[in-house]
Amino acid sequence: NQVDNQKAPSQSTSGKHKAFPTVHR
Repeated sequence: NQVDNQKAPSQSTSGKHKAFPTVHR
C-alpha cells in the first residue's frame, strides 16, 4: 500500500493516520 498511501493517505487506511500513513501501514 505504499503507492496508495502516497497518492491518497486520507483514504489509504484511515483518516486519522493520514499524517503518517507510512508508519501506520
